[in-house]
Order: sequence, then structure tokens, then C-alpha cells
Amino acid sequence: MSTYIEDALLTYLLANASINALVGDRIYAMHVQQEATMPCITYQRISTERVLTHDQTSTGLAIPRFQFDVYSFRYSEALEIAEALRDALQGYAGAMGTLTTMGVLPMLEQHTEDRDLEVFRLIIDYTIRYEE
Repeated sequence: MSTYIEDALLTYLLANASINALVGDRIYAMHVQQEATMPCITYQRISTERVLTHDQTSTGLAIPRFQFDVYSFRYSEALEIAEALRDALQGYAGAMGTLTTMGVLPMLEQHTEDRDLEVFRLIIDYTIRYEE
């Protein structure tokens, strides 16, 4: 059975002391759980680039792009969580769960609010290079 990058990423984030102090285990795949307590983080894979050789053979290198959404009732708290996420991910290379990453790079940061949930929402994208 192969390990999915999503599982490795979640394991890595849950083990991070700074993130854990701010959101505990409230890190959800795809969307905010209906019963979720704020603040929280969601994550989802946006796309995946798989690097091929000139003869179209797989090199095994995958570069998925993940979107993280930080939700909080307070903007300052959302900023603090985004900073903890940045400290944990930006430029990181090494063990992530049972996988080894070759580097995590920032791609996008956007601040907005979710009027339906009446919370601040920070959208942050990272690419993660790893061997499949």
C-alpha cells in the first residue's frame, strides 16, 4: 500500500507544535466540517505536475500544489496561523510522514472573508516536491 502525500502532509502538520497550539487537530481535508470549532485549517490538492523524461518515461518526481484555507473569527489570529503554516512549510525539505520531500515552495497568498461562515479566510498555496 502506498502512502499518499495528503496523509504525509496531515501527519506533518499535526505534529507541528506551533500549528497545534493554534488549531489543535482542526485540520480538515477539502472543507470545514459543519461542527468545526474555529480557528481551523482546510487543505486540498489543486493540481499535480509529474515530471517526465524526453521519451515520456516517468522520473517519479511529483509536484502537487496544495491550497490551505485558514479560517478564524479574528483576522489577527488568522494571520498568526498563516505565519505558523509558513514557518512549517516554506522551504522545508525532509521527512513528511513516511515520505521525503525535496522542497516546499510558496505559490500564492490571498486574504478574504467567508460571509456565509462569517469568518476571515486566508488562502495559501504551496507546491511540494517529492518522489512517488
